[in-house]
Amino acid sequence: MKKILLITVRSDFGGGPMHMNQIIDYLPQDFAIFIACPQGEPYGTLWRNKKNKHDIVTIPFRKFSFIAFFRLVRLLRQERIEIVHSHGKGGGIYSRLLKLFYPSLKVIHTFHGLNNNLHFPKKNMYYGIEKLLNKLTSFFIFVSNGEMDIAKKYNIYCKKKSYVIYNGVVPPLKSKELLKDNIFRIITVTRFSYPKNMQSCLNIAKAFSRNPNIKFIWVGDGEDKALLEKESISLGLNIDFIGFSKEPYIYLQKSNIFLFTSLHEGLPYSLIESLSIGVPIVASNVVGNNEVVVDGVNGFLFNTEEEAVKYINEIYQNIELERRLSLGALSVYNERFNISGMINSLINIYNQ
Repeated sequence: MKKILLITVRSDFGGGPMHMNQIIDYLPQDFAIFIACPQGEPYGTLWRNKKNKHDIVTIPFRKFSFIAFFRLVRLLRQERIEIVHSHGKGGGIYSRLLKLFYPSLKVIHTFHGLNNNLHFPKKNMYYGIEKLLNKLTSFFIFVSNGEMDIAKKYNIYCKKKSYVIYNGVVPPLKSKELLKDNIFRIITVTRFSYPKNMQSCLNIAKAFSRNPNIKFIWVGDGEDKALLEKESISLGLNIDFIGFSKEPYIYLQKSNIFLFTSLHEGLPYSLIESLSIGVPIVASNVVGNNEVVVDGVNGFLFNTEEEAVKYINEIYQNIELERRLSLGALSVYNERFNISGMINSLINIYNQ
């Protein structure tokens, strides 16, 4: 039985923790799983209740701790763990430093979204650190080709040990089922934070404020939510603020379009979930989004808010276009983003 330690400094809602949760759930039983993560909802609590884990070590949320690090050093020695797979920037610091203590350790790192928009000096500092840690990394996993291109740009890429593995999701139990109430629903499932650019989403909603048959459904939470909700109410916009939901499929099933305005991505799970249920996507033309959305096949990519409004109107006014894009969404999902393909690709790297 191979022993693997999974590390993340996040336990909140997000693509990295969700990805790690899938690994925990779907790795076969010939892997013994150890976890290092913070406490907190939803995943910190969830992972502590997992029956298939062998042990769990608490590390701080989005911080490095020498005390926590040496707990991991001790865990590796006591359990003779062979593989460490880290997720995100903070987790990657822990994993690569562990290799200094155990040179034979196989260290695998998944970035979950390299940011091409960092400003100096943050950009120089982050990519400078990654260059140093490159030598302590056995394999890099990128969740999109665009993310790998950013790594090449900043010289943190090594061809012999780099792989692109798309995120995958389990197909939902229920298919798309629109309500018969003549309401056209445009859904967004996301964190309300600067990278997700929800102010742009609100600007797009303004263009449809005079149409009572178009409703925007916003599922999620975050630091920008309160201000956006206040602005929406003051402008009289037709936006329903649902808040965080553990079951986004309940809302996706009833939606006509998924709208996504993010500034940068790794490979967004929310878009893949949308495809899996057959909801067409209108998304910003950025890294990650442009590998989920095939323009004109399962949705449209936009460069300006005006383009987004145009594409939404086209789908709203043409039911045959909506049906064609919906079928395209299911087709792209089955071809690229099923969960078994993701897990099998990871196992192949673990076994190298």
